Amino acid sequence: MATMTPDAYINHIPTLTGGYGARELHRFYKYHFVPRLPADTALGVAPIGKYVEVPLVAVIEFRGDKVYNEHIY
Repeated sequence: MATMTPDAYINHIPTLTGGYGARELHRFYKYHFVPRLPADTALGVAPIGKYVEVPLVAVIEFRGDKVYNEHIY
């Protein structure tokens, strides 16, 4: 949240969720985005020697050095 402008917004296309402004974005990250990731999702995965492909596109717009909006596809 500290890296975002006060009027930032997120549009999370796969789940049709997101929010506008600090209050809604805090709620989105707290209740929808982070805790709703699949149980097998990990931020660090040990090498297993197999090819894995995860489609993800994030389009991020900045105002100065802060995130203004993010669209996750």
